[in-house]
Amino acid sequence: MKKCLKILLGICLVATGCSGEKNSPAEVSSTVGGIAVKVSRSAPYSEGNVNKSLIYGSLYFDMSNKHTNVINLTCISISMGNALSESIYIDSIAHVQVDRYGLDEKKKSISVYWKMDKPIDMGLIDVKLKVFLKDGCTLYPIR
Repeated sequence: MKKCLKILLGICLVATGCSGEKNSPAEVSSTVGGIAVKVSRSAPYSEGNVNKSLIYGSLYFDMSNKHTNVINLTCISISMGNALSESIYIDSIAHVQVDRYGLDEKKKSISVYWKMDKPIDMGLIDVKLKVFLKDGCTLYPIR
């Protein structure tokens, strides 16, 4: 009987699409350097024996006053609660260079994710997003 219940529970989890992602009740957003940052979900992640999180979101750009079409995404860091981002990645199938990411008038947003140094449950109401530029980092590098 217990085996049947376990199998039924497994089928229910697969059928409902349980993926281990934590969805927040609403998107969290903030701005830095003329870039709007919105985060929408977190997913558990482990590196060795250390539990961490991946935070997924989007960056929105206002390109009207920019003199360059290259941006250094590694400058953009986030913190949520007591967790700090270690690195940023483009949410893409292929590896994309983030230190000299090309922008154009058509591309006003980018889907990204941050690898965080600690696990985060975005379902918690007190998890607040802080966005900042790393010290000494140039957001719009000169070509």
